[in-house]
Amino acid sequence: MATPLTDSFGLTQARAHLRLDPDDDDPMIALYMEAAVDRVEQHIQAPLSRNVADVGAQEDIGIPPSLKAAVLLFLGDFWENREASFDHKMIENRAAEALMAPYRTNLGV
Repeated sequence: MATPLTDSFGLTQARAHLRLDPDDDDPMIALYMEAAVDRVEQHIQAPLSRNVADVGAQEDIGIPPSLKAAVLLFLGDFWENREASFDHKMIENRAAEALMAPYRTNLGV
């Protein structure tokens, strides 16, 4: 279920971040990667990629390393908390929030 955007991060990089062996749960990793990208895009209120209409494909616009790191941090959170649990409450990832802060748009006046 990988998309051009998640491919730009790479399942190899995601597996390394999650400390998983090759080919372990690739569909689930891709799903959580999509969710992590969505979480970052919602926070910064801007897409991490733009649609290139003339070729009908997505183009990597040079995603800043801090936003890539935020995606990986959220991916780790989603992976570690993938089972319903009543033992603990998932909290905001302050490191990811700090990495995304400079890129947030449409804050209003």
